Amino acid sequence: MFDDGLAVTINKARLDFLASLKIPYEGKRVLDAGCALNGHLSDTLTAQVWHLTQNIASETAYAHTSRPLSYVSADLRDLSVFAGCAFDRTVCVSTLEHVGMDNESYLGAKEFQPNTMFLAMKALCHVTRSELFVTVPYHEPMMHCDQWRFFDGLTLKHLRFLAKNFGFAVETRFYAQTVGGWYGGGKDPVPAYEAGFPHKVNAIACLRCTQ
Repeated sequence: MFDDGLAVTINKARLDFLASLKIPYEGKRVLDAGCALNGHLSDTLTAQVWHLTQNIASETAYAHTSRPLSYVSADLRDLSVFAGCAFDRTVCVSTLEHVGMDNESYLGAKEFQPNTMFLAMKALCHVTRSELFVTVPYHEPMMHCDQWRFFDGLTLKHLRFLAKNFGFAVETRFYAQTVGGWYGGGKDPVPAYEAGFPHKVNAIACLRCTQ
């Protein structure tokens, strides 16, 4: 994830959501799919964390300085490098929307195959034993820019369907940005400030999938 003002604001909202869940990372095997947790973990954390990225070189600026590094380079659509149920917890923040899109800014490939992100969702479910957390940009109707896609209700329904096929129960929460900051947290979408759209993410959906 980039370290500019917009990225910090967007990812803070998503990371705040994860913090509110009080996920029990301690002593667990955790997959950070997309490296959003990079630099945001406690130095005293006892969990084994794998940071998954399409190009390890893109993450060096955000690497932990006081804990061992554990980076893995792979395509999110093919996680065969890991066994099934390899991780107790998987976190995928600010990432799924980029799958199959223009990732040159992240030192990845330039594509336009947005629906291949469903393959990524299946792969995430396959390697997760207990809990999978996913956040994506939300908008009705579904739209995209070069670097990411927005998810509408129908696309979210498909994600939930895929997760349920792996035995997960799925809970969805919605957040949006206004001039006063981010708000929401309920089961229904909330109005968002449209300034800068679609080159600015101003609403997100958060999925918590549990076994």
